Amino acid sequence: MVEGPLLEREREVERSRAKLTQDLAVLCSPDTFASFTDDLKQEALDTKDAFWEGLKARAAANPAAVIAIGAGVAWRVVQRPPIATALIGVGLYSLWQTDAKPSTGDISYTQQSLQALKEQAGEFVSAAADIADHAQEAVSAKVSEALDATKDKIPGWADNVGGALGSASASVKSGVRPSPHAT
Repeated sequence: MVEGPLLEREREVERSRAKLTQDLAVLCSPDTFASFTDDLKQEALDTKDAFWEGLKARAAANPAAVIAIGAGVAWRVVQRPPIATALIGVGLYSLWQTDAKPSTGDISYTQQSLQALKEQAGEFVSAAADIADHAQEAVSAKVSEALDATKDKIPGWADNVGGALGSASASVKSGVRPSPHAT
């Protein structure tokens, strides 16, 4: 009677050993390693492709940021001034704040980038025109103020010049030389 349960336990151990041996053979087989490696590589490539696709979409949506980054890198290569760091920082911040538009099959990222750059250039020109208008208004106001102030002073200047000329004329007629400080 003792042999029954003991024999049964030994058979279970043998079955477990056989299963363990079989599982280890599968896990250690070159096919399993190759499959695992291929799966990891494919997942890494998919992640990389998704990252670059998102980065390209952001760059196409905000080419001014890409230009700022490129200008900063170029500046850094030519000289090492602090402006390069600022340009790169502004470009990167602007790029990451941009909502990426996924590429449709109709246009490429390059075409999308050109369209976005045209829009940004138009916005820049419009803002520059507004600033120029405000500057023109300010200059016109200052010129008008200067003209008004000058108009008020001209009659006084004319009186001073007329008095000085009259005094010089009288002095010439009398033969007395006018004083250089006469008004």
